[in-house]
Amino acid sequence: MISQNLSHSCKSFTMKLAFAATLTLCLTALAVAKPHSKQSPPSCYQTAIVHAKLAATSTTLMTIQMHLHHVLNCLEGAKGKDFDLAAGNPCNGKGALANLRKGSPDWVRSMNSIALARVGVKVHDKKAAHYIAEAVLSILEEGK
Repeated sequence: MISQNLSHSCKSFTMKLAFAATLTLCLTALAVAKPHSKQSPPSCYQTAIVHAKLAATSTTLMTIQMHLHHVLNCLEGAKGKDFDLAAGNPCNGKGALANLRKGSPDWVRSMNSIALARVGVKVHDKKAAHYIAEAVLSILEEGK
């Protein structure tokens, strides 16, 4: 009987100890965890890639060109020659070129993509615009 009570007491103590240890770990994790923070926004270059993908997979000339305008806006920024607020402003007026070193691989890719996107937003043929969007996407993703 004593050994049975002792066994029950040990099991009860072990369960309480396990619970306390688990609770301690959880509270420690909560104390150490960083407060909820907003995820940093993607770079303008990455957003340009997203819109190049959207352009390349769009099914109408209008949406292809809209997303190519977004690519231009995200690469050049509000001070860029091709910036068109009416087309949409996914990068809030910021441009990737402002953060790229002139002559760097991403700068060159951006400039080549801008040159192509300028053509893509002006063509009147959906198939041509689609091929241009695919080329813009390939150039921006090169090396990524």
